[in-house]
Amino acid sequence: TDYIYGLGKEYSVPIWRGQATNFIGNNTKVHLDSVNGDTTVCLQIRENSHYSNISFINNSTQKKSWTYSVIGNNSVMNNVGFYNFDDNIEPKNSWGIYLENKKNITLNNCHFGKNGVSDIAVVDEVHNFTINDARNDEEGVSLDIEPNQNTKYENVVSGININGGHYR
Repeated sequence: TDYIYGLGKEYSVPIWRGQATNFIGNNTKVHLDSVNGDTTVCLQIRENSHYSNISFINNSTQKKSWTYSVIGNNSVMNNVGFYNFDDNIEPKNSWGIYLENKKNITLNNCHFGKNGVSDIAVVDEVHNFTINDARNDEEGVSLDIEPNQNTKYENVVSGININGGHYR
């Protein structure tokens, strides 16, 4: 389906690979627990998506490496939460949102908490990324801009716009 209208309830799912491009959550909470072992990426939002008023909460006892969320190109997240994407393996490989090879993504009033390395990681080939009024009520939003390419540094990231919010 293209549209989902949530009823403001709580759900538990093993993994979220959203097929709907429009999700109106009405304060829906989705608890994630990737117990099936096929992946440790708990949250995947497809391209051209518009999500609003939903929170994704990773199982805090799940400590798998490479735990994070990915958002597809040309997507807008309005009042979406990303919580507990963390691991206990060194080095830590967990982020609230991990962006690599992405473009045209906007986060409006998104909220974060208890994510591993950072709430938002901007890595290689990220272009036209906007953050408006992000928040992490406990400590401020942790934003990493961390190009990983060793051979070239031209056009690795461009068009990053940050408006409002509190960062650490």
